[in-house]
Amino acid sequence: MKFSMKVLMAMLMFCLPLAFTSCGDDDDEPKGPATYSYSYSITYANADPQDVIAVQTVYDTALKTVGTIEGTDLSKKTVKVTAKSESETKEQVNLRVKGALLAAETAMTTTELIGKNKITVKVSGNGINESKKY
Repeated sequence: MKFSMKVLMAMLMFCLPLAFTSCGDDDDEPKGPATYSYSYSITYANADPQDVIAVQTVYDTALKTVGTIEGTDLSKKTVKVTAKSESETKEQVNLRVKGALLAAETAMTTTELIGKNKITVKVSGNGINESKKY
C-alpha cells in the first residue's frame, strides 16, 4: 500500500504543474504591428475601358505605397495595410491611407476624366469611407 501511495503522489506531483499551464494568457504569440484591411472597388457604367484602366492604375499605384492589394476583380479588392510598428495606431494607419487616396485624386485632376461621372472608386474600412467619381 505504501508503494501505491508513493506512485499516486508522484503522479499528482507530475500532473499538478500541467493543470496550471492552461491557466493565464492564451495569447502566447509575440505582439506585432497590426494589419488593417480596407475594401477597394471600382465600378463603372458606359465608360471607355481605357479610362477604367487609367483610374485603376492611378489608384493601385497610390494604394500600393501603403499596403498590399489583394484580388483582381475591380469590384472586390482588398488593401491590407500593416502598421509600421506596434505603437502606430489605427488612426495613424488611416492617415496614411487617406494620404494615398489624396495623392490618387490629385493625379486624377490632370486627366480628362474629371466631370464625366462614369467611374466610381470606393475605399472603406476601419473608419474610412471614401468615394470619388470620375
